[in-house]
Amino acid sequence: MNVVEGLYPTSIKLIASRSHWFVEVVAHDPNDAESSDLLWLTRNAHNELCEGEVVKLSPLREGRWFAAHDYADTVGGWPTVWDTAGTESEVVEAVLAYLEIELPDVLARA
Repeated sequence: MNVVEGLYPTSIKLIASRSHWFVEVVAHDPNDAESSDLLWLTRNAHNELCEGEVVKLSPLREGRWFAAHDYADTVGGWPTVWDTAGTESEVVEAVLAYLEIELPDVLARA
């Protein structure tokens, strides 16, 4: 996977650890304080209702981070399947552990 500039350090650590899990990576918008890095697990080019499944990563405050696994629905928002928050190392560890179990199901739905 090509290196994407402008990613949060938490995203960089996840990609460095398991780059083969992510089919596309999109850096947050630096002009939007609420923007997240998007680490796509699947992309559904042929599905009009859902663009795919994605892990979103963003900073909270005081060294804490937020991560969520969302369905990227085209209508009605992006429902969250799972989320976690904590220090950078806690979030990286939690996302890796979660995806280790859930990724086969995610890929089966693609």
